[in-house]
Amino acid sequence: INLQLYRNQLTALPSGAFDRMGNLEVLGLCCNKLTEPPSVINKLTKLKLLALDQNQLAHHHPGL
Repeated sequence: INLQLYRNQLTALPSGAFDRMGNLEVLGLCCNKLTEPPSVINKLTKLKLLALDQNQLAHHHPGL
């Protein structure tokens, strides 16, 4: 499953945003206003690609 959320001016994602997306493999969050990777991605065990470029990330998080 592939979900693209480019250019939506997202600053954060709700804690249950992907509760029913256990098979999500690709998540595109490019060109938003995120300042840190969303913690909800920790639940996405099948995630193979996470695109976070062109956000406002303050620093790199280990494990990504």
